[in-house]
Amino acid sequence: MGFRFDGQIVGYFIVIPFLAASITGFYSYLDIAKTIRKILQVLFIVLATLICIVTINYYKEYNNQFNHFMFLALYDDQKAVLNTILDDFHPIINLICFISMVAFSYFILSYFENKSIISKLLLKVKKPV
Repeated sequence: MGFRFDGQIVGYFIVIPFLAASITGFYSYLDIAKTIRKILQVLFIVLATLICIVTINYYKEYNNQFNHFMFLALYDDQKAVLNTILDDFHPIINLICFISMVAFSYFILSYFENKSIISKLLLKVKKPV
C-alpha cells in the first residue's frame, strides 16, 4: 500500500501544474503556470521534509509508522505532552535538520531550473538513417 499511496500523492502535486501549463499554453500565459509549479515545488519540499522528520521520530519511539494511541495525546495534559516533546524529541535538532534539508532541496531545484543539460544531451544523439 505504501508505494501506491505515495504515487497517488505525487500525482496530486503533478496534476495541478500540468493542468495549468495545458490551459495557459493556449493563451501564452506560461508565466502563470511557471509560478504555480514553483509554489507547488516549495510546498512539496516543505511537506515531504516535515512528514519525513515526524515519521522518523515517531517510528523511533513506537516502532510503528502509525499508531491510533497518538490521538489520545489530544485528551492528555497539554503541558505534559509539550514537556515530553521538548525532552524526548529534540525539537531544536529537528528544526535544524528541517531547515537544512529544505534549503538544500530548494538549492538543487533552483540550480537545475534553467539548465538545459538533458536537452543538450538529447540533441547530440542523432537519428539513425
